[in-house]
Amino acid sequence: MTDWDNGYLPDPKENIDQLQELFIGELYMAANGSMPLKKAPASNHKDAWYYNPRIKEMNKRVNRVRKLFRRHRTDELYRTLLQVTEHAVAVSTEVKQQKWLEWCSGLNGFTSLRRIWSFFNKVVGKNRTNKTAHPDPPAEANRIAQGFADRAKSINLPLPTRRRQEELLPIRSTMINAACDMADNTDTPFTKEELERAFAKTKNTAPGIDGITYSMLRNMGAPAQGFYLRLINKTYVERCRPLTWNQQNIQPVPKPQEENAYQPIALISCTEKVAERMVLNRLKWKVGKLHPRLYGFTEGIGSHECIVDALAAVNNGRALINFIDLEKAYELANAKPFFLPW
Repeated sequence: MTDWDNGYLPDPKENIDQLQELFIGELYMAANGSMPLKKAPASNHKDAWYYNPRIKEMNKRVNRVRKLFRRHRTDELYRTLLQVTEHAVAVSTEVKQQKWLEWCSGLNGFTSLRRIWSFFNKVVGKNRTNKTAHPDPPAEANRIAQGFADRAKSINLPLPTRRRQEELLPIRSTMINAACDMADNTDTPFTKEELERAFAKTKNTAPGIDGITYSMLRNMGAPAQGFYLRLINKTYVERCRPLTWNQQNIQPVPKPQEENAYQPIALISCTEKVAERMVLNRLKWKVGKLHPRLYGFTEGIGSHECIVDALAAVNNGRALINFIDLEKAYELANAKPFFLPW
């Protein structure tokens, strides 16, 4: 990547899509030359042979307490985490013993060695196989996406709401265009420090449609990172995104408690997500501290904070709490939010 960056001559006629394609192609060549290509071993969950609803519930409890402890590292939560983990291990051991005795009780003189060894391999984690989530993932993903698009169409809204949207559209378009043309102190190129700060919060996840992972971006070297930073700044200045950033790999994932039901998971390009994280960091700095009564989609805040605040406002008294779900709330939201004075 260093040799390629040193020999690269910028062309003023190159557009963003060409730069993105060039960057991805060179990154693939570097990855193929540095990482050995091996066949990924087929595997399934190591606890598949004894997994049951009790194990599922124990895992949920441990994960819930572990997340809470990561946010609030107190001695009391640490002791609670140890107790919950110890209880989960005891339940897991008990379930394993029951499953083992149940299987052994079915053995007899006619049991084949193939069946015995097959079960032994499952216990020790050998010969695991991955099962496909759906026989035709693209067709299922398109069906789910089309159903969501049909439900989300504005034509499904009441007539007064649609008329109000049409009235607000010119005003909103004028405000958006005026805001885009307005000069601001954030209209500066991104720096290397901002890129490193965005990389610091990345964890290896499934890649997008381009196949580039976070580990490839983090280990591509300083010269290639400099080219990647130039690409991001070009998109930021020209207000244009590469076409591959608008493409998503949608995979249908089975819902845990519903048979033959799937939910779509969109796999976005990691090169795009890093750029979005850099923009988000600037946006957070520009907006400043959010309102303390905002709980949803807020970093470090969960639903338990909302429940605690509501109970504190009630103060052990009688209260009537009304939960309202506004359809198309973000399309009709007021520019000046209103919050109850708790």
